[in-house]
Amino acid sequence: MGGDGISCGGTCTIKNLVITHNGNHGVFGGATIVQDVTVQDNDGYGIYIGGSSRVINSSVTNNGKLGIAAGDNCTIEGNEVRSNQGTIIAGIQTGESCSIIGNAAFDNVGVGIDAGPGSVVKSNVARQNSVGIVCRGGGCLINGNNASNNYAGGISAQNGSTVSDNVANENLSTKGAGFGISAGLGSTVIGNTARLNDWFGLSISGSSSPVGYAKNVFTENNGGNGNPQVNGGLEMDVNICGTDITCP
Repeated sequence: MGGDGISCGGTCTIKNLVITHNGNHGVFGGATIVQDVTVQDNDGYGIYIGGSSRVINSSVTNNGKLGIAAGDNCTIEGNEVRSNQGTIIAGIQTGESCSIIGNAAFDNVGVGIDAGPGSVVKSNVARQNSVGIVCRGGGCLINGNNASNNYAGGISAQNGSTVSDNVANENLSTKGAGFGISAGLGSTVIGNTARLNDWFGLSISGSSSPVGYAKNVFTENNGGNGNPQVNGGLEMDVNICGTDITCP
């Protein structure tokens, strides 16, 4: 059949269900609460919901497109989002000003977590996706995440974001550059660790409003400590770059 598992046009709450093997989306709705639900093996999106929605403590796996897609002002917390098949973004995608906290995004074909402008992305684990975590549109707080072992890069933060206390190690260039952390204009990068990435530990885009960085560890990236660990930006305080305590 080609329909959705559960379709809710208005405000609804969905709890304690298994939603599987539907020909379109598992859950389709407006301002929806999804809690303690298993959504798997649906042909379309696992969960496709509107603004002011919440997805909590759910398992969203092996769906044909995105795992979780939610609108502005949403909360996505404590979920396992794995092996979803969307080719560009596959795990979690949100609109503006969302909270994306404590999720595990593993083995998704596309980006693991794609956050809209002004979102908080905190305490997530994103591994074995194309890029682990992306802030689309800028102005995000990306804090305390582990974005390692992805196939194109670890963390990509667009303009005006704060990237702090994250780990981005061993990201590969199989599907892209293989950076640890990439930051856009006017961003701040503090207290992160990026090691053993195929490309730079920290890659900066643009120069008109420099990216400031401090108290980070960038080692064994870009082919080894003998090569540059950072390209661009403004060093605001001590960092470890390879075997040095200053970065170029």
